[in-house]
Amino acid sequence: MWSVGKIHQRLGDHALALRWFSQAHEINPAQPDVAREASLSAMDCGESALALRYCEKAVLSAPDDAGLIANLALANMLCGNDEEAVRQAILAAKAAPNDKVSAFVLSFVTEVRDGKRQRPRRLHEALASEGV
Repeated sequence: MWSVGKIHQRLGDHALALRWFSQAHEINPAQPDVAREASLSAMDCGESALALRYCEKAVLSAPDDAGLIANLALANMLCGNDEEAVRQAILAAKAAPNDKVSAFVLSFVTEVRDGKRQRPRRLHEALASEGV
């Protein structure tokens, strides 16, 4: 199910990818990679509250994973929880100081919080223009 979800994710069919990842998550809710991909697809579908729930589950399964923490920051930002988004992004950047994605997420959510960047509704639309 995860692999089928990845195929649909890659093809840009975010809603179908989310369905497959959600099914995989029901079978194995403790697997952080399944929750990660479900959260990303939910963010790509504009389902920010659902994405936030998946991100929280993923971080509970792997609390030291900077990528999962960065995703949690993005989901919080999409939900309008700007201070929590920045707090999580700082944690991700500290967990992986050389990771360019975590550094980008920190910059991105800070700029949204500060009004220097418009809040996106869907993650893939926002990040595509950034080359991330």
